[in-house]
Amino acid sequence: MSLLKSVALSACLLSPLLAPAALAQDSVAEVLEKARAEARTHNEYKAALNDPDPSIRLAVFNQMLKQDSPGLRKIAIETGLTSADSIMRSMALQSAVLSLTQLHIKLAVDPQSTQRQQTEAKKYLESQSATIALMMNKKDNKEGVFIANGWEGQINNLQLLLRTSGGSGKALLVLQDDNSLKGSLHLSNIPYLATIDLF
Repeated sequence: MSLLKSVALSACLLSPLLAPAALAQDSVAEVLEKARAEARTHNEYKAALNDPDPSIRLAVFNQMLKQDSPGLRKIAIETGLTSADSIMRSMALQSAVLSLTQLHIKLAVDPQSTQRQQTEAKKYLESQSATIALMMNKKDNKEGVFIANGWEGQINNLQLLLRTSGGSGKALLVLQDDNSLKGSLHLSNIPYLATIDLF
């Protein structure tokens, strides 16, 4: 067999093996291009969220929340929570809370409470749990209210208000600079320090 025929035969035998690699390279290239396009879109939205015109900022923010992309919605909420625009910050808080399926409230003894209350709080935390997990059963995005395991919640500006239907529990938490909510929660007249991490 001549050298030319041998090379041609080798090429034919190798071509099925090389084809998947070529397809894989094309696939990687397509993925990279999609990633770059998505990054450009995200950067354009981020820039629009910092537009000097507040009406544009709010319009862009609302548009981002309606997108199918979880990444865009997260960028909108995270940017909104740190915004100097109080209206956008309030809207971001509402979106962040109502996007949760569960609300986890971490409890701690309130050092400002009476000695008796601190003792009762320690007993509760040791026997029960230092975290209350509330399943978000019903939500009203328009009104910013929800129901979760017998608790009724409402987002009011930068505050989250909670109370039980029976009145034995209530809480007031305020948005912090680290994107958490902190405040106090009362159960059967025993106060606790309460924290909710949004991310």
